[in-house]
Amino acid sequence: MAGFPALIVDDTDADQNVIAYCSSVTHRVYCTQGGYTNVTLSYARTVGEQDATTTNTGDPLIPPWFSESIFGSTKNGEYKTGKKLSEFYANLIGPQGSMSITDYSKKSSCTEAARAIISEFKNLKKKRGATDELVKKATTRKYVTMNEAMAFIGAKPSTSDVKSSFMEYTGGNINGVGSDSEQIAIRKSVIIKYRDQLKNNKGFVG
Repeated sequence: MAGFPALIVDDTDADQNVIAYCSSVTHRVYCTQGGYTNVTLSYARTVGEQDATTTNTGDPLIPPWFSESIFGSTKNGEYKTGKKLSEFYANLIGPQGSMSITDYSKKSSCTEAARAIISEFKNLKKKRGATDELVKKATTRKYVTMNEAMAFIGAKPSTSDVKSSFMEYTGGNINGVGSDSEQIAIRKSVIIKYRDQLKNNKGFVG
């Protein structure tokens, strides 16, 4: 997820586990070439490298403006784990897929947490489909529905019939108010005509 740390675990003998900052995630879908997802990672370093450079048992230095109760603290070369990191992430992105790896593995450092996750992954590889369930349990989040997205701008479905071939939204900013209302009305009329062509001639739903 863009804007958050990312852990790449290596279950080979190389043990090159990498921690990085996920700066962007881009999805592209083409009608003829399938779909692509590009992830950009910055400030990547191995978990072992953190051991050598920070002396904090695998955890990065904590900036002084970070809340110690959430992110922990570093004093006299000793790192103390924060107690509310998972709660902090849950408030940002919801209760699913937001648990920190240290809380998930019940370990006090990123190094130990990464190794615990790898150990669990290797054990589950023996069972068909078990590793997929592990990834799902640890990372799956609730996606925002179309109704929730439209409610953000004050709009709601024009019908309660969930089986309708086309779901339309009305109200709030989607209707347009003020000086732009005339231009928005014109744009909506064009969209409606295009929608009708798709609906009546192409059999589209949406």
